[in-house]
Amino acid sequence: MSSLSLRSILETSKLVGANYDDWYRNLRIVLMHEKLINIIDKPAITAPADTNDAEATKTYQKYLEECLSAKCIMLASMSPELQRQHEDMEPPAIIEHLKKMYGGQSRTARYQLSKALFRSSLAVNAQVGPHVLKMIDLIEQLEKLGCTLGKELSQDLILQSLPDSFSQFIVNFNMNKMSCDLHEMLNLLIDYENQVSSEKNKGIIMVVGKTSKKKGKGKYIRKRKPLGTKGGVTKPKYKKVKTDHSDAECFFCKEKGHWKRNCKKYLDSLKNKKQVMHVSSSLKRKRDSQLNKTYLWHCRLGHVGEKRINKLYKEGYLDNYDYESYKTCESCLKGKMTKSPFIGTGERASELLGLVHTDVCGPMKIQAKGGYSYFITFTDDMSRYGFLYLMKHKSESFEMFKRFRSEVEKQTGNSIKVLRSDRGGEYLSENFIDYLRENGILSQWTPPGTPQHNGVSERRNRTLLDMVRSMMGFTDLPVNLWGYALEAAAYLLNKIPTKTVSTTPYEIWKGRKPNLKHIKVWGCPAYVKKLQTDKLEARSDKCRFIGYPKETMGYYFYHPLDHKVFVARGGTFLEREFLAEGSHGKEIELDETQEETNETTAAQEHEMEFEQPFFDVLKSTQRLQSPTIVAPKPAIVQEQVNEPEPAVVQEQVNEPILEQIQQPLNPIHEPLRRSSRAHRAPNRLNLMVQDDLSNEVHHNDDDPKNYEEAMQSLDRNKWQEAMESEIESMKINKVWTLVEASKDIKPIGCKWVYKKKIGADGKVETYKARLVAKGYRQKEGIDYDETFSPVAMLKSIRILLAIAAYYDYEIWQMDVKTAFLNGKLKEDVYMTQPEGYTSMSDHKKVCKLQRSIYGLKQASRSWNIHFNKTIEKFDFVKCEEEPCVYKRFSGSTIIFLVLYVDDILLIGNDIPAMQGTKVWLSEQFSMKDLGEAAYILGIKIYRDRSKRLLGLSQSMYIDTILKRYNMENSKRGYLPIGTGVTLSREDCPKTPEERERMNRVPYASAVGAIMYTMTCTRPDVAYALSVASRYQANPGEEHWKVVKTILKYLRRTKDQFLIYGESELKLKGYTDASFASDKDDSKSISGYVFTLNGGAVSWKSSKQATVADSTTEAEYIAASEAAKEAVWMKKFISELGVVPSIEEPIPLLCDNNGAIAQAKEPRSHQKSKHVLRRYHLIREIIERGDVKIEKIDGKENAADPFTKALGITQFDKHKWEVGMKYMTDWL
Repeated sequence: MSSLSLRSILETSKLVGANYDDWYRNLRIVLMHEKLINIIDKPAITAPADTNDAEATKTYQKYLEECLSAKCIMLASMSPELQRQHEDMEPPAIIEHLKKMYGGQSRTARYQLSKALFRSSLAVNAQVGPHVLKMIDLIEQLEKLGCTLGKELSQDLILQSLPDSFSQFIVNFNMNKMSCDLHEMLNLLIDYENQVSSEKNKGIIMVVGKTSKKKGKGKYIRKRKPLGTKGGVTKPKYKKVKTDHSDAECFFCKEKGHWKRNCKKYLDSLKNKKQVMHVSSSLKRKRDSQLNKTYLWHCRLGHVGEKRINKLYKEGYLDNYDYESYKTCESCLKGKMTKSPFIGTGERASELLGLVHTDVCGPMKIQAKGGYSYFITFTDDMSRYGFLYLMKHKSESFEMFKRFRSEVEKQTGNSIKVLRSDRGGEYLSENFIDYLRENGILSQWTPPGTPQHNGVSERRNRTLLDMVRSMMGFTDLPVNLWGYALEAAAYLLNKIPTKTVSTTPYEIWKGRKPNLKHIKVWGCPAYVKKLQTDKLEARSDKCRFIGYPKETMGYYFYHPLDHKVFVARGGTFLEREFLAEGSHGKEIELDETQEETNETTAAQEHEMEFEQPFFDVLKSTQRLQSPTIVAPKPAIVQEQVNEPEPAVVQEQVNEPILEQIQQPLNPIHEPLRRSSRAHRAPNRLNLMVQDDLSNEVHHNDDDPKNYEEAMQSLDRNKWQEAMESEIESMKINKVWTLVEASKDIKPIGCKWVYKKKIGADGKVETYKARLVAKGYRQKEGIDYDETFSPVAMLKSIRILLAIAAYYDYEIWQMDVKTAFLNGKLKEDVYMTQPEGYTSMSDHKKVCKLQRSIYGLKQASRSWNIHFNKTIEKFDFVKCEEEPCVYKRFSGSTIIFLVLYVDDILLIGNDIPAMQGTKVWLSEQFSMKDLGEAAYILGIKIYRDRSKRLLGLSQSMYIDTILKRYNMENSKRGYLPIGTGVTLSREDCPKTPEERERMNRVPYASAVGAIMYTMTCTRPDVAYALSVASRYQANPGEEHWKVVKTILKYLRRTKDQFLIYGESELKLKGYTDASFASDKDDSKSISGYVFTLNGGAVSWKSSKQATVADSTTEAEYIAASEAAKEAVWMKKFISELGVVPSIEEPIPLLCDNNGAIAQAKEPRSHQKSKHVLRRYHLIREIIERGDVKIEKIDGKENAADPFTKALGITQFDKHKWEVGMKYMTDWL
């Protein structure tokens, strides 16, 4: 290979930072080929001391020439920014400096590889070949990174990863000191595995033959070990003993030849006892004890059938069993009555996950706690071990299957071979079918109308629901707890025998016997110890047991008074007292409801959508004489729907009731005949906020409005603690001093503001009480002068997150407690004493403020000035283009700090340095360390660091606004605005009655709520919201329909993410315009979007300020606005100093040739002489090299959906281009 062709390796992949390892490897190849490798591997040659030594001088001159050649090769293969940094260094110094800057990448890779290697273990029943090959690959990758383990240590690691079934091989291998390499060792392991497998199969055949031969001859009996006094014990081991029954003596009749349990006289006596009407008290107590013991286990095990309990007894799991000692369970009769089964048999799978049965059940008539209406089951055919996942929507089935597959394949080491289901739409979706094909999973669908062919899943769902009906029918608990009962039933089914397998599903799946000691009667009362109590307060609460958490050793308990569900390790269970009370006889209607069909005619759809507008619904209405409909709870997104809730979950249990509403008929004023049937107002039109709000999503209405409400709420103790903490902070910071009030002093008031801070999982993290001054009473020039205070722009945060995803930087979060208290006041400001904390002795005094507090006009500015002065002492430098972003560079260490009021993001590549920054900040301010950033400003952050992907989501916030405007049960929209929809002032109300009705619609509030979503993570609704926001002053019904359409679209797409990753770290812009699209003033719409690392970081859709004369002029104006945004982004990213490509002109893609020509041409044309001067700025921007405008096809322009309504296909395509994806598309 020639030198030129070899050097092209470096030219094709220049060093930009993230590719340091590959670049360094290629550099060494080129230097070795050029015979220059000694320049970086060996010490530098110094100049000869004796200049007369010709040989030494010649050698030194040759070294300088080689050093210059190596330096040229190295600099030519770097980005321009790195060239400037290293052009004055010698090759060894360049390599050393680059290692300091980017050497951490190999360290991180080495850590990840070694972690995977040392934690490798072969799962039970998994094949040894792929496992060892994977470990060999990890070892070889470590060697490439300079970490050589050696042959013996590598062999030891492989042997340690093997299960006990390879113990014989390990002993022989170590004793014989076998000398072989890793691949030879792999062949030995495969041979051993095949040998053991063949011997095991032979052994099974012999045992089966022997068992069938001896079956029924009575020569082998079980010798049972003594059982404990408790009912649930593990299954004892049996030993086969040859015994003659002729010597056995019955303890009942004293005759020989049989035992008491087989004694006919004993069995007859038991039957006779049931006919006795009066018995002595001693006999009655004995019988009650026996009844409780037997009946107790029937209730504990979810009201399972006689055969299953009998099997548990025979196999030694239970003792003192006598199924005939209690009467028939009425709860079972009510909950389990069925018709005769479908008779049929099928072929069984021979290995775990060889065949998986699945089915979806729902929607249920009553929504479960947490908003669940469906559940999906997966049952392994071989073991009958089942998995159950609760769902809010049937569309989640695909996600549940992927989660199930990931979970079970990692547990067992096997792969799913076949998936059997009915022909439900959830299984026939294109995504589901493609996924099965890609992963080699064979799908089996039942023929139409024959659910019996999916009998395993159908029976499993029926059994689960039967158990739930029986369990809940025995209690008086709220029906919406059926989700917990269902999970408990699935948990129990895996631990009890079935007629299709020889032992319990748990034992086949887990490889160990189940333990039933912890099983309790579902719904029974229990006393649970409180975590915190006062000295004179009760130590425990009486709750109800409702389930078994999957991830925690403990129980789910329900507190009837507070309507809360929580997890506790244990309690005192009142099972016998509960059973003694007997069944409450409550019938549970837990059946599926018919789902809405899509076969509504166009006329019916029109009637449903528009015949009964919102303002008619708000009129006084009469209730129909028909049963009320229970409104389902809101569909709240949960990352993992099948996992148990956290340790303490606070949720309201009472279900809201939505009454049916009848539209008043007025045939005199109606030109068209209307249907006389009763109408129920669609949920999308009913904007009344429900009072029963789940704790998973909190609204402002949940928080107390004032001090009195806080003290009367159920969480008053929490609010009291929060206020105490706030007052303590005031004292520590010496916020005020009490002074005598005078006539000249006019104190401003203050109030308490309460807020529950919600975590990333939607649960309450902390209760905050903030003392806020009533700053609206301050007078400018007297109480304050300047108030401006900057905050970090959201686009700046997105840019930094995109960079962090690319370089895999750490992203940490901190919170400044009582941030505003750190700012000092220059003016004299007086305030009344806070409510609830007025000094009794000085109640007439007022507070003279020494420091700023929340609510003061100048509070934010004082805090920002103080923080800026403080952070600069720690060598942080403020960015000129973004005053709330700070940077600190030290060698290869990079740290960025983002301040948003009192929230701080730390982004960097050096963990010790970032830890030092945390410590220093905690010394300067009262800080709360929130760890790795997961939830900030209402935005949830997801990361897959192995793929260097980062996603932003506001699903929880979207749930909040959907519920706020009662749209959580609306239809799901496919587009934020329909094609052909145009709004104008002609749609505004024209009569006083129309204005009055529309005044009751929260139009501006809804637009503002959607606006925050759009500015944070949802560029896809920018155009629709831009159109709807123009009519906030006087909205009409048509305008309101567009807002509802946006909310419906957000409901369908709330789980979408704005993704950064798997792309180049290059800024790219798109610009577009829609000519004269506004009907009122003929102005055009401008739109632009900029992407970085695969995701949008800045976007805008707005109406142009002037009327354009042509399409070219509209596109030219839009391109000018986009170019100005590009200039700011270029300056800001250049300041960050970690994006080398920003030094190049930013490509700005436009689909109009005329606009491109106008932007590149500095002279004035006849058609553009009237264009305002400010729009010609784009020419100067292009000329100085900040931006280069390029042509793009209109169909490929990602800015197209920012200027007009598009069809679904084109709209989804452009969404993908700006990084809007579902989790399944990027994880």
